[in-house]
Amino acid sequence: MGHGVEIYVFDTGESVKIMDLAKQMIRLKGLRYSNDIDIKTIGLRLGEKIFDELLANDENIKKTHQKKIMIAKVNISDVEEKRMKIEELCALVQRANPEKVKIKIVTLIKAIFPEFKSKNSIFESLDRLKKH
Repeated sequence: MGHGVEIYVFDTGESVKIMDLAKQMIRLKGLRYSNDIDIKTIGLRLGEKIFDELLANDENIKKTHQKKIMIAKVNISDVEEKRMKIEELCALVQRANPEKVKIKIVTLIKAIFPEFKSKNSIFESLDRLKKH
């Protein structure tokens, strides 16, 4: 199917709640939820997300002859600008202590990937900054 440059997106079906999956695994092991094994919900860890996005908002997919395999149509309009920001990011990480410039590092990452949102972390405030 491929020609060496495509990005494939797979239809993996319906979302599954992790709690339902855990309960099913307990049952398949021959045990009973809460009687034999309990599940403790602890919430999100720092930087953890509830779900992942496969594509950015301005990207979509093209169907193939395989029903559950699509090709991503990615946005390549600002490749040169992103390349320069990636070089800036690499230089910053090489020359500076990342702990001291972490806000600048994350700001650059967000400039390269504007769809990246910092859920449940100290960097959430950067998501609210006006984009230039």
